Amino acid sequence: MVKGRRLWGLVLPALLLLPGWPAAAGEPDAILGTYLNEKQTAHIEIFKDGGAYSGRIVWHKENRKDYKNPDPALQDRPLVGLVFLKGFVYDPEEEEWDSGEVYAPDDGKTYSGYLWLEDGVLKMRGYVGIPLFGRTAILTPLE
Repeated sequence: MVKGRRLWGLVLPALLLLPGWPAAAGEPDAILGTYLNEKQTAHIEIFKDGGAYSGRIVWHKENRKDYKNPDPALQDRPLVGLVFLKGFVYDPEEEEWDSGEVYAPDDGKTYSGYLWLEDGVLKMRGYVGIPLFGRTAILTPLE
């Protein structure tokens, strides 16, 4: 029996380091990094912003402006460099980052949102009112 415990003592820590392993989501900084959006048109960098997490566009295929923004003064700003995810706070009980806002440059609207890791990808849910009325986007980590 002692040999079996030693083996699990070596194997279990190695398994926890595998990408997509659920225990990795238990770390607040697990979402830090750069991701490709599902349309493959943008690279998104998730970074720490004080005690919360935010995300900005660091590359955009079309390199366009934020022309759908409802504020005319912001319609000429480039999407590259735009912080469109703000205020996400890690909730250890839910193993997700919630209480954030998602600005969608495609329609110029801001939504409530939360983030979570699942199967090695970062999922982002933006919604109005309750999460049922929203959309989930999948962000794939860039290596």
